[in-house]
Amino acid sequence: MRQSWVIDDVIAEGDRVVVRATNRCEQDEFLGIPADGIAQVFTATFTHRLVDGRIAETWRNADDLGRPPPARGDGRGASECTGRTHSTTRASR
Repeated sequence: MRQSWVIDDVIAEGDRVVVRATNRCEQDEFLGIPADGIAQVFTATFTHRLVDGRIAETWRNADDLGRPPPARGDGRGASECTGRTHSTTRASR
């Protein structure tokens, strides 16, 4: 998989930093369906909570369902998408 991110906004206040970004992803297949070189573009927002200058938690909200699936050989298109719309990561201490 090849991907690139473009940072659209970074907003910081108190112990929170919010990053809004756009991802362009090129992969060989999506849900087992060959992608045939079609790029997927989607947006995501990450909210980070900082403790002592380090990321303690991260929440991710992405438009995974808006990712255009590659066309299937039978013309139906992909019927499902994957991806988390919320994740929390705790930093180890």
